[in-house]
This record gives sequence, structure tokens and C-alpha cells, in this order.
Amino acid sequence: MTVLESKKSSLLLINNTDFYTIVFFLNLQEFIEFEQSLMYDKTMKWKQTMMERTFWRIGR
Repeated sequence: MTVLESKKSSLLLINNTDFYTIVFFLNLQEFIEFEQSLMYDKTMKWKQTMMERTFWRIGR
């Protein structure tokens, strides 16, 4: 293997690593956004349940 070939292969490795890192972070961002929307749904559900319980107590 010549010096040029070894440089090419290491550069290719670096490029692949960067690519996978970028893909990983994009997936991570999607996952975080998905988790946040789930938390939002749970919070809204919790608020709705609390309000229903409060009105149920008032109505009794």
C-alpha cells in the first residue's frame, strides 16, 4: 500500500465516521422531538384528569 492509498483509506474512514455521526445526531434529534411530544401528551392527559376530578368533586 502506498502512502497515497493509505491516506485515501483513512480519509474514507473519517468521512464514513462523520456521515454516521451526522445520521446518529439526526436520529437523536427526531427521537428527542418524539419524546417531547409524548411528554406533552402525558402532561395534557394528566391536566385533563385533574380537571375532571376537580369538577366531579364540585358536582357531588
